[in-house]
Amino acid sequence: MSTSTSSFAYHDLSQSRREIRLLSILPGQLSDPIECQLQPHSLDERPVYEALSYVWGDSSNKLQIRLGGCPFHITRNLYTALRYLRKPDETRVMWIDALCINQGNIKERSHQVTLMNKIFSCATQVICWLATSDDHGICTSQGKSLSIHEALSLAWGDDEGWSDFRNYATSSPSLLDKCIRFQQTPILDKKTPHLQYTAPGKSYLNETLAAFALLYLLGAEDQNLFELPCFTHSPTPPTLRVASSFTKAFHVFQGLVEATWWDRAWIIQESIAAAKIIFMHYHIILPWTLLEDAAFHISEIANTYERLPPEQGGLFDLFRERVRNIARWRGINRHSMDSYSRLKYSLPKGKLLELLIDFRFREATDPRDKVYAVLGLVKRWESNEPIMPDYSVTVGQAYIQATMSLIKEEKSLIVLEGRPSTTNIHQLPSWVQDWSSKYFLDPEFRRVLESDYLYSTGGHQMPEPRLCCDSILVLEGLQVDTVKMVSSVCGSPNSRSDLVKTLADWEDDICNCGFSFDKPYINGQPALDALRRTWAADMLLTRLKSTRMLGMFGGPPPPFKRDITAESGLDWSNMNRKMEHLDELIRPVLVGHRFLVTERGYICIAPEAACVGDSVFVLKGGPLPFILRHSSAVVPTSGGRSHPQEQCFELVGSCYVHGIMDGEALESGENEFHPVYLL
Repeated sequence: MSTSTSSFAYHDLSQSRREIRLLSILPGQLSDPIECQLQPHSLDERPVYEALSYVWGDSSNKLQIRLGGCPFHITRNLYTALRYLRKPDETRVMWIDALCINQGNIKERSHQVTLMNKIFSCATQVICWLATSDDHGICTSQGKSLSIHEALSLAWGDDEGWSDFRNYATSSPSLLDKCIRFQQTPILDKKTPHLQYTAPGKSYLNETLAAFALLYLLGAEDQNLFELPCFTHSPTPPTLRVASSFTKAFHVFQGLVEATWWDRAWIIQESIAAAKIIFMHYHIILPWTLLEDAAFHISEIANTYERLPPEQGGLFDLFRERVRNIARWRGINRHSMDSYSRLKYSLPKGKLLELLIDFRFREATDPRDKVYAVLGLVKRWESNEPIMPDYSVTVGQAYIQATMSLIKEEKSLIVLEGRPSTTNIHQLPSWVQDWSSKYFLDPEFRRVLESDYLYSTGGHQMPEPRLCCDSILVLEGLQVDTVKMVSSVCGSPNSRSDLVKTLADWEDDICNCGFSFDKPYINGQPALDALRRTWAADMLLTRLKSTRMLGMFGGPPPPFKRDITAESGLDWSNMNRKMEHLDELIRPVLVGHRFLVTERGYICIAPEAACVGDSVFVLKGGPLPFILRHSSAVVPTSGGRSHPQEQCFELVGSCYVHGIMDGEALESGENEFHPVYLL
């Protein structure tokens, strides 16, 4: 059986033979029509090919190529890439997903995605396409790709100098001196009669070469930014900025750093799996080692580039982060790093939840790919069947499957913690994480409340979760109390004094609702001590290396531990002078949350969406308590009956409730667990 797309007929692939299609890009000049052929190959036979890592681009803006002699439409961005990837005198064999996968066959598409890791690991090299569809880059009239080394050597006719780059880069006149002068002096044709470059203009050509030369110089160990002619500096006060003569070249560098390729979800797997990666900007090849060296040197001289204006210094910082992220994913770094960097740039651990959190800011055209793009990186599935990509299901179904899988894998309800997405564009059940949201799992709150380690509200035994009617999560829980009072939301304070004022306002609120500081708290502690412990989620800052480092969201934040002293361990004297707790502990706990008081007198930190009348629940297997809200929806069971209305809830979010964080509610025996149906 075969299916057709744009008159081209795809023939089915053999799953048992792990077949893929490889694209043969027929030779031609830059302006020639693009002709390609597809051939099936088994991965087990180890075919020789390259793979392309790129951005699809606007699917409504397409151009035509010839595929197997038939017209075939592809996005403009891919069309531009094929023009520059094509060789003038020989066929180039590549794997490119938009062409090698029958995108109209859902079953094939789903299966081929499971082979992505193998496809990219078996390629001789992975080409990362950083150019845009504007087609305004440097090219060679003969259609040949050149390494940056070759391009700069030919441009300046100095092959010997480039063979020993360090000496050449630091010689006088320096490389960038030449670059800057050449921006106004179109002498390239005279220097390189055997190789004609083309570009929108000679100035753009030299600006681009100057930007690439800057990358080379940034990678030179002995270079000082103050000594490079592309920067100007003032000694008093010590400031630095990009020289006006280098502004246009700097814009080319900016385009490389801000290319949308860096933000794609799929580049993670493509970069990690690849045996070798190179970057291409039209006809210029940038070796990975060049980018890695430049990023490392920027890290070494951070105190220098931080003197640049924010819009310029921030770009160097972004470049460093993006390159070093790929380095840590690949586990290959030719430079030594200090202990902080080793922790910050450690490899993903290969568990699905950690991968989803680590790569939550990645972009994907198909929201299902926010999950599917990291599946090939999961190193182990401990207690659950692996998730298989399935593009026949809806986004909601895919996210339900992922959340259920994580509950079973983690043997915990940790995935339910945080604040649910407020947009819910995919019409998800309240308990399902919106993996397309960059802010799921409430990173600031969970950065501190690393609850699987610090708390055990619902005990350590996680009953087998059940899914009812394809969307209702059935758990075991007990209701602790009902919300009596909610405060205003703690916004992002502009200053420490703003945060202190919020705390004072909250203290007034709870006094106005009948909470008394003259009586002991519900667990016997002094009420004021309980309040201050709640503000800090009952934790202390500590610098002891034996305490756990919590670093799930970015670099290592301050280490935390539970406060087990009899009195509050926080130093509340001289609040305006000793603000470390406010900045590093209390602020992350409180920002974006409300202060609650329950009918029985519990005090809580809860999500913004919490309201009077909501219920405080302990769910078995949940490190934190949860705020639940009765649901009015009537959902029939598989037998045609309705679930008990009093047991149907929507998840508002997780919370901190002082006095029950260590399983006290389980030990009291006042209540029994019963089924809880989360809609």
